[in-house]
Amino acid sequence: MMAGLFLFYSIALGAIALKQRILAISFIILGIFLSLLMLWHLATDTLKINW
Repeated sequence: MMAGLFLFYSIALGAIALKQRILAISFIILGIFLSLLMLWHLATDTLKINW
């Protein structure tokens, strides 16, 4: 849920900053990185709980 929110937020910021392409690309990359990091964190937490 939170990772999807990060991804949506980064894509929205990238669309707003479309005139500045470097800024848009950096926002999108940052959002994808944060969402993957949160997904990995949630996965490891659930694995620790399940073990």
